[in-house]
Amino acid sequence: MGASRREGTFALEGKGQHCEFLASLEALRGSVFKIASAPHYSQHNVYARFHFGLWAGTVYVPSAVTALAEAAGRVGPAAAQLASRATMLVAFATILGCLLMPWLAERLGRRGALAFYFALMLIFVAFTFGKVFYLGPSALPFFFVCLFFLGFGGANFAVYTLWLPEQYPTECRASAFAFSTSFARFGGAGITFLVGAGVQHYGSLGVPVALTSLAFALACC
Repeated sequence: MGASRREGTFALEGKGQHCEFLASLEALRGSVFKIASAPHYSQHNVYARFHFGLWAGTVYVPSAVTALAEAAGRVGPAAAQLASRATMLVAFATILGCLLMPWLAERLGRRGALAFYFALMLIFVAFTFGKVFYLGPSALPFFFVCLFFLGFGGANFAVYTLWLPEQYPTECRASAFAFSTSFARFGGAGITFLVGAGVQHYGSLGVPVALTSLAFALACC
């Protein structure tokens, strides 16, 4: 009898603590949203929300290289091999950009380093897909050279992990950083559909992908 009474007491206490925990969690969530959305942090949120531009060009590299390879007479396995090598080159350049990010951040500052990566993406997304892609069968060597700089500029996301958390107070740093960067994924999903519509309109992926460089132009303003 006494044991069952104690078990009931413990169950009530556990339920009460669980309710208190949920209430405090809800209050914290509301405060994080208010802080992350406050005018004081709006500039930093804008930088974070342009995060979707990171993969604006690189995600279309395999398709672009395959199209160029087929135009040059390399079809089937040969085209697939070139697309794989292009993807490896972009990944290698991005890793290199991440490794050099701390040095750039110390030399140029957080904002300067991000502007440097954004400038690379702005220039090479527009040039690679807006100009080089349309050079025809002879475009492949130049396209691969541009891919290195495109991949290097793609390391701009590394600056976010260093700089953005410093913009928020300690009590909400992790949550505000996660909210700001994750919010941009919704924009990225929308851009994917817009690029697809552009490809259908223009009949190729060159110009629509090149236009995604405008995101970096706006972010650098």
